[in-house]
Amino acid sequence: MTTNVLPARETKDLPNPVTGWGLSRLAITLVVLICYLAMFNVLQLWLITFVTIVLLLLLFGFRDWKLLLVFPGIIAAVLHVLFVILLRVPLG
Repeated sequence: MTTNVLPARETKDLPNPVTGWGLSRLAITLVVLICYLAMFNVLQLWLITFVTIVLLLLLFGFRDWKLLLVFPGIIAAVLHVLFVILLRVPLG
């Protein structure tokens, strides 16, 4: 009766079980983000943003050097232009 409304579940549809590596990666991500917030008054926005994104990309498995330089650079530049130059938010 419910097969017309809800499709049958298969094992490929179920999420992977929680692992120790996944929990440790979550904890490391939280530490990196807390350090990012703590460094706002110490370093410039573009520098801490660049380093934080590189660390998170490394943590989640990205190893291509082009990606590790270009993507964080673009994100850091966009945030710097948006908040520091256009909106003139005092970040330090």
